[in-house]
Amino acid sequence: MESPSTEASDADRLVHLRSILAAHDLDEPHWHVGPVGVEPGFQQMGMGRAAMRLLCEEFDEHGRVSWLKTAKPENVRFYIGHGFDVVEESSMLAVHLWFMRREPQ
Repeated sequence: MESPSTEASDADRLVHLRSILAAHDLDEPHWHVGPVGVEPGFQQMGMGRAAMRLLCEEFDEHGRVSWLKTAKPENVRFYIGHGFDVVEESSMLAVHLWFMRREPQ
């Protein structure tokens, strides 16, 4: 069992994490993307691209802004290829985050 001081520290980190995410969320109606991933053994087969293409078609059909965050630099390029733009960056605890937005097309 964890000590009370460790639990408070975990709770503080959670509050900090949520406050950063809330501060970077959009005020306007949007669809949030995530988490998205492909099992490592199935990566580089086009599954992620196909899934994102379907999602983006849905966003476009409904005229909705989409929003996501990623902590992986390689994902930034992937999402840019689907029409997302980096609009903010932030460090959260020991993680660097990219916040990305996509306008309906």
